Amino acid sequence: MTQASADHRSKRSTLQWVGLALFLALLLLLTGCAGTARGKASGAYDYDASREVSDASRSQADAWVILRYPAVIEESAEAAYFEAYNRHAIGGTIKSDGWTSIDAENIARASIAKSNFYAMSLYRVLAAELPPDSVLLSPHLVYLDADDNLASRPMLATESMPSVLTIDFVTYSFPDAEKMMGSQPLTFGDIVTPLAVVHSDHWMGPATNGLLLASGPLLATAWQQSAAIAREEFEGRMALRPIDDSRNLDFISFLNGEHIVFAQLPVKPVGGDRLTLASVEDYPLEKIRLDSGLMDNWIIAPQDDPFAVAFAQGVGTRLEAALGRIDHDRATFSDRQKLLASFDPELAFAFLAQSTDESVRARLALAEKLIEAERRFLAAQSERIYAGVYEGSFGTAMRELITAEYRNLEERRDIARRQNMATAFAILAAAGAVYAGSEVFDGGSYDPGMALLSDALILGSFVAVETAVATNQLGDEVGESFLAQMAPAITEQVTVQVRLAEGAEEITARDYAEFREQTLALYQSRVRSLTVDIQTDCNFRHPEASGQGRWFGSCVNGLASGQGYGVILTDDERHIEYVGAARSGTASGSGAMIIHGPGGNGATYFDGSFDHGQPDGIVRVVMPGNYPAWRRYENGRDRGRADEADWQPYRFQ
Repeated sequence: MTQASADHRSKRSTLQWVGLALFLALLLLLTGCAGTARGKASGAYDYDASREVSDASRSQADAWVILRYPAVIEESAEAAYFEAYNRHAIGGTIKSDGWTSIDAENIARASIAKSNFYAMSLYRVLAAELPPDSVLLSPHLVYLDADDNLASRPMLATESMPSVLTIDFVTYSFPDAEKMMGSQPLTFGDIVTPLAVVHSDHWMGPATNGLLLASGPLLATAWQQSAAIAREEFEGRMALRPIDDSRNLDFISFLNGEHIVFAQLPVKPVGGDRLTLASVEDYPLEKIRLDSGLMDNWIIAPQDDPFAVAFAQGVGTRLEAALGRIDHDRATFSDRQKLLASFDPELAFAFLAQSTDESVRARLALAEKLIEAERRFLAAQSERIYAGVYEGSFGTAMRELITAEYRNLEERRDIARRQNMATAFAILAAAGAVYAGSEVFDGGSYDPGMALLSDALILGSFVAVETAVATNQLGDEVGESFLAQMAPAITEQVTVQVRLAEGAEEITARDYAEFREQTLALYQSRVRSLTVDIQTDCNFRHPEASGQGRWFGSCVNGLASGQGYGVILTDDERHIEYVGAARSGTASGSGAMIIHGPGGNGATYFDGSFDHGQPDGIVRVVMPGNYPAWRRYENGRDRGRADEADWQPYRFQ
């Protein structure tokens, strides 16, 4: 082979590799750019239609799920909301003057309106798969509190009900309209970015203060609020004062931006086989793309809900898995006590003391029948809100708005595809120049007509984005009409039948206050005297506390004795809660104990047997970031592993 021939083959091989590289670049452009604002086909959780959940709890008064979401923002809070939405943007940073556009404010407004709308999809999925009247809606009003901070409060009495799980839900869009076609979070057209927090009473999951799941950006806020509520309940019971455990929507608290930094929060990824790990599931920041076929027909077929298929059904499966594992009596322990106090303070103390006296049980059964009736009243309100919001004119307007956005996005995607083709032709022209052995822009390889075409397509893409954002301005009008849509739903007369020992009673009311007035009257007309002596100034002790705690329950010579509930602060500032048997002032016998460490970084939970205030015998131990473990204790000292089969758990009354 001559040297010239070898050089020719080497040059040809080099050109082939260059051609391959350019071809791969072409594929990247065609697949990458054309995928602008596409999102994932579904959320992180898979739907399981075969899953069923049963309830082995002793009370039927509680709700299974309460769904909280922002529904309305007061006019006086709008400026602060817009500014906070801009300052705490999720998924990127924005330029300093990024809040000068009315379009950006409309994006923040749309977050409220669309959260209100998409929450209905999640509600309908949960209501269809869980027992009747067990899923309640809690729309929130966003306002400015006395310190001019953003806050939220429920618009209904839903959150007065004991609930096994509570969900905070919101949909989100990055506040810079110029980046809506980028990788930032987006809720526009067929793209939805949901944010969620799932929490319960801290007795349900002491290691995480009852926090089960949180979207990554909301994790610190949700943890802070859960820890604060657990602390407030402890301090309230120590001081015998009313407990104010109202909780802002986690997204609204996040917007305030004043969060404690927690070191090494126990976090785990979603899904997998880690359901029993005592950590918070970190729900990823997802851009979910709704099915195009369902989107095309959503206006004429609202029952074929694309958001339910892409997100809500999978989340419903995850919640059903949690509801199947959770001890519902433990998860509603604190809320049941607080609601009972509104009926009968004496009965609330007797419940806290875990009394098994027959007169207490009869009185408790009556109160819970009436609370169950109140839950059914609130469930009827929730159903009517759903019908008004999703099936009424508000829902029709929102579907039309979202469909218009979707069509604008599709137009933008088509422009992106044509723009990609223009770029691809330019690459092929460059490849041809290389094959010809000349410079790319030498000898007429550069096509000015192609450049003009590309510039025109880019300009068209900006026009499409501007049109899409202009369409979003309709969201303000939709949001303002929500209260008018909702008012008839929550003031329409509701009748609930209550089956009592003496016979059935019907309660009819237009609002919860009127309904509660009648349930209280029924309770007072049938209640028997409470003969059990429940003391609230009895002394509860712990080996590591020099001060006195407070005991609610049986008392002998001023010391905790028998069944009850106790709280005490140790010398090193740990908060201890205990429910179960006591003797001579300390935890002794079967019980459950939570030890909250200082700083709000979670708690350690002991469930089993105790003696002189310390674990003693076979105990289930749960610590933040760990799997539950069964250990054998002697006088508070861990002596090694134990067999779960030998463990006797404490049963909440």
